[in-house]
Amino acid sequence: MPRHRRRLTRKTLTAAEVDIYAEYLKGNRKHQVPRKAPSNYRETTAARIVPFGLSPSGANFTRVSVTRGALGILNVLGTANIDGIYGLDLAEGAVKEVNFYPALAKITLKAPNVTPITAGVSAFTGRPRNYKPGRSGSVPFGRGSVTAQPDAQNPATAQGSIDDIDYMDAVLGIKKSISASAYTGAKSVAFEPEIFRSDREATNFGKTPVAPVF
Repeated sequence: MPRHRRRLTRKTLTAAEVDIYAEYLKGNRKHQVPRKAPSNYRETTAARIVPFGLSPSGANFTRVSVTRGALGILNVLGTANIDGIYGLDLAEGAVKEVNFYPALAKITLKAPNVTPITAGVSAFTGRPRNYKPGRSGSVPFGRGSVTAQPDAQNPATAQGSIDDIDYMDAVLGIKKSISASAYTGAKSVAFEPEIFRSDREATNFGKTPVAPVF
């Protein structure tokens, strides 16, 4: 299930801009990136996580990919405990789940005292460009450590085990890590939850019910 999202809506555009955006969607207008990232920034490497939709018992590592540029952004932020905060392990040994898309932390950094780009117009709307360039990277994440991913509903309460960690706990841990970074430029993060669909061709039937714990 791909994650395509429209960047603009009719609520944010004038009638003339809707026509320009339609031309862009038809392929008649091209979006030019004046600061295209180098190829090694976009190169991917394999990693593994424990998804929120699988039990962490045993070795339920799922293979994911992450760009070298995204890992570089974590280095710029001074993120030392990547495994604990993001649940992202760069070691080998994981299965590849069919129809699985990991949760993503989409981090954007802008250099201190960055100069805005004002040359040209937007291919989407025709508006004059006026934005501060930065670099972004999407970091897949899953269950990390009980200390780095605290309980989102009660951060003062320690997690009992990795089984207790859910998506919102991980989001909280990542937000706290980025906020605490000493990086002096602008930094922001947006999140996308994981998408997990069972492989209907796999022999994954017959699991027993689990009683609710009150």
